Amino acid sequence: MPRYADIVLPLAQPAYTFAVPEGMALAEGQAVAVQFGARRFYTGIVWRIHDRRPDFKTVKPIRRVLYDAPLLTAPQRALWEWIASYYMCREGEVMRCALPALMKPSGDSEEVFASDEFRPRTECYVSLAPELRDEEAFDAACERLERRAPRQYAALVEVASAGGGAR
Repeated sequence: MPRYADIVLPLAQPAYTFAVPEGMALAEGQAVAVQFGARRFYTGIVWRIHDRRPDFKTVKPIRRVLYDAPLLTAPQRALWEWIASYYMCREGEVMRCALPALMKPSGDSEEVFASDEFRPRTECYVSLAPELRDEEAFDAACERLERRAPRQYAALVEVASAGGGAR
């Protein structure tokens, strides 16, 4: 049986219904990428999943799920509904204010959309190469670098002084 999802978009409009592709694991509160109109892509929040087909000729499918875990819990969605009711606006307008800009990319093409998508920060760890852990080899490398590449020498000394590994 086909499934459908009501998706809240960051617009002053009611939730729109999209088809859930077969095999797509989806939960209420999850962020998804959807095509809206001929060329525009938006991040939307899955508000409700149901099996009632809308009265349209064609129903566009959800393009993809953006994050593994749902962004909103049921109490948070209830809060958004209360805010929308209290301030006489739509949940999409609440979404625009409630989520950080990087959590809701949009664009005129899928490439622009993907380039704007949130990526969590990563940390880089460096350590001395195994052959430089020997004191004689380390001293020889330092002598070569000190004259030829003073910045690389300083970086090597910094890593070595951090105990062989640094962030």
